[in-house]
Amino acid sequence: MKLSKYIIVFCVCIAFASWASVPVQPKVTKQVALIIAFYDFHPIEYYDTKAVLEKAGFQITTVSNYQGIARASDDSTVKTDCGFITFDCLKYDAIVLIGGAGSPRNLDQKQVHTILQKAVQAKKIIGAICYTPRILAHADVIRGKKLTGWNDDMALDQILNEAGATYLPKDVLIDGTLVTADGPEAAVKFGNDLITLLNAR
Repeated sequence: MKLSKYIIVFCVCIAFASWASVPVQPKVTKQVALIIAFYDFHPIEYYDTKAVLEKAGFQITTVSNYQGIARASDDSTVKTDCGFITFDCLKYDAIVLIGGAGSPRNLDQKQVHTILQKAVQAKKIIGAICYTPRILAHADVIRGKKLTGWNDDMALDQILNEAGATYLPKDVLIDGTLVTADGPEAAVKFGNDLITLLNAR
């Protein structure tokens, strides 16, 4: 009887030693790229979205036309981490477009369209707020999707329809790995919905 107890204790010790010797994998911080216009990005959409994501523990990289000092529509500035020419979207878990008055002329261009096409092909999480869902349409990456966005000119429905997508008048909308929002008032909710998708991976 005593021998059996010794054998059991020995086996437990061996099992514990084996478990203790297994290296613990460090937690990998998920990476989010916020893409902003170098001139006239929307400050609330950028700062509020960034704050929500950083509070949740995500690493943020700010990307723009150039590496340097980008200026918001309220004249506040932010240092960008890299420009489009050196940006590798495949290193990130989510690619997020920030709107503002400067987004049509700064972001609605071939370099950004190519980034989005690569990101969608790689099944990355995509976010777009305010004007920028239109950039997704112009990049031809939203066929079959449901989106929201800025629509004060009442043109978004037709733009999305021509891109094979559907417009829904919501403040924030999730469709698969895509999150869209209609403007700055929805920035915090937009950030939280991005967090929901990121945490699900």
